[in-house]
Amino acid sequence: MIMNKTAFIFPGQGSQKAGMGKDFYEGTKIGKEIFYQAGEAVGLDLKALCFEENEDINITEYTQVCLLTTSIAMLEVLRENGIKADMAAGLSLGEYPALVAAGVFLCCEDSPEKGHLYAGRSSEWSGRHVGSFRLGFRKD
Repeated sequence: MIMNKTAFIFPGQGSQKAGMGKDFYEGTKIGKEIFYQAGEAVGLDLKALCFEENEDINITEYTQVCLLTTSIAMLEVLRENGIKADMAAGLSLGEYPALVAAGVFLCCEDSPEKGHLYAGRSSEWSGRHVGSFRLGFRKD
């Protein structure tokens, strides 16, 4: 008996490169929404950081939010197309989108009681530090 399983494996810091996520941003509504929401949350132009050649993408506080945003955008596009993971893993920072894929953290929900995974630099949010950014559940 052949068993087919799907695994999503998310990269960690060091895998960043200019242009990452651009195809998901330009080609899908959900990808564009993820980049917009994350950029608003952290007050950064993530399109410029992720899509254009620049040195800032190699600075930890920018790298991590760029990788997280790109990974979440890719994950949500896959989900929207009915592709779900049987298992997920991530290297270092990649553990966070893997936890989203596994349903441990919620992302992109409209309902405040479900929470929102976000990356931000505000002390009003409770959560776990990722570099100088925090991930957590927002309780409205």
